[in-house]
Amino acid sequence: MDRMKPFPVVMGGEHGALPIVRTLARHALRSIVVSEDPNDITFRSRFCAKKVILEKFEASSDGANTSSILSLSQSLNETPVLYWGSDREALFISRNRDKLQAHFRFLLADGKLIEDLTDKARFAALCHIHQLPVPETLTFRSTEEIKQSIHAIPFPCTLKPVFTEDWTSSSLKAKFGTYKHALRRIENSIDLLDYLEALPHTNKGIVLQKFIRGKDDQIFSFHGYFDNAGKLRAGFIGRKIRTNPIEFGGSAYVETAAMPDLISLSVDICERLGYTGIVKIDYKREPGTQKWYLLEFNPRFTLWEQVGAWAGMNIPALWYDDLVGKHPPVMESYRSGMRWLCLAQDLRSFPAYYRSGKWSIGAWVRSYVSPKVYHTFAWNDPWPIMFSFPKFLGRKISRWKLRRVYRRNLAQE
Repeated sequence: MDRMKPFPVVMGGEHGALPIVRTLARHALRSIVVSEDPNDITFRSRFCAKKVILEKFEASSDGANTSSILSLSQSLNETPVLYWGSDREALFISRNRDKLQAHFRFLLADGKLIEDLTDKARFAALCHIHQLPVPETLTFRSTEEIKQSIHAIPFPCTLKPVFTEDWTSSSLKAKFGTYKHALRRIENSIDLLDYLEALPHTNKGIVLQKFIRGKDDQIFSFHGYFDNAGKLRAGFIGRKIRTNPIEFGGSAYVETAAMPDLISLSVDICERLGYTGIVKIDYKREPGTQKWYLLEFNPRFTLWEQVGAWAGMNIPALWYDDLVGKHPPVMESYRSGMRWLCLAQDLRSFPAYYRSGKWSIGAWVRSYVSPKVYHTFAWNDPWPIMFSFPKFLGRKISRWKLRRVYRRNLAQE
C-alpha cells in the first residue's frame, strides 16, 4: 500500500470489522482495525495493517477511547478515513464529533438524529412525526406498564428493549441465549404475561410492535450512502434467505436483490429525515397486501457491504474515494443473486427451519448452489477462520455453564 494514502480506520462493530476490511482490500487498501475485543479475529487478517484495542464503548470510557483514537490519527501521515459497524460506535463518534472531525474523515448525520435512530422509543416517535411506514408501535417504561395495558395490545406482537444492552444480562442469557434468541412472536395475552415474567424488571423502556407475518425471505434491507448534500451515491437491496434464530435472528444466509421500488422508498424516507451518511434500513413485506413495513434504521456499516461489493457495488470504497476528494461517479448497478453465507449460523438454524416445515433437507442443500462469499472463510485470507474456532468453543462453553447454573437455581426454588 502507498504509505501516503490515508489509511482506512475500521472499528470492530457488532459483526467485527472483517467484512469491511476485506471489502476495502478489493480496492487495494489495507486497514487499521480498532476494536474493543482484544481477540477480534480481524486482527489476524492479512489486510489488517495495525490493531488498536479500546475499552468497551460505554459513557465512562469515552474519554479514554477518544484519546486512544486521536493518538492513532496523530501518528499517521495523512488524515484517515473512519468506518464503524455498531450503534454504540455511531453514538460514540456522534457524541465526540467535535474532537474527532479534525482528525478523521467521516460523514455522520446530525447528533439529534443519530440519538433518535439508536433509541427505539425515540425512533418510534420520529416515525410518527414523519409518517413512516412502520408497524403499529407502543412504548412503555416497564413490564408492569405493559401488564396494565394488556387489553390494548395488538396481537401478534413482539417486544424489544429501547437499548439492546438492556437485554444482555447473564441471567437473560441463561434463560434464552443471545439477545436475538430472547425475541419472541407473541400470539396472545397469556403468552405475553408469561414472557414478561422472564424479562428484566427495569424502567429503561420497552417497545412493543405488531408482528408482521411472513417468512424470513420477506425481510429485505436497503444499504446506501448519501453524501453531504443528501444525494444517494450508491445503494442496493438485500434479501434474507435464512436467519438464526428464525424470524428474529441475525443474518445467516443472504443475497442481493433487484428491487427498484424499495430503493425509491428508501430514498424518500432518508429525504424526509434529512439523512446523510451510511445507512441500512430493514423492511418486511406483508403477505397478501404486499405492503412494506420499516423495521429498523441503522446509521452504520454492516456485513452486507461485503456481499454488495462482490455484487459490483463497493460502498466502503466509494465512501473512501469520496471522503479523500476523488469525486467518484455515482454507483448505479449491481448484480442480483450474489450471496453471503455464515455457515455456522446457517447450520444452527436448520433444526428450527426443518421442524417448522419452511425448509426441507433437499431445498436446503440446493440453496447452496449459487455464487457466494463467506463471512469468515476466504482463500486469500485464511487466518481469521483458523483463529475463530477457539472463540467459538469458548462461547459454547460459557453458554453451557450459564444454562447449567440457571437450571440448578430453578431446581432449588
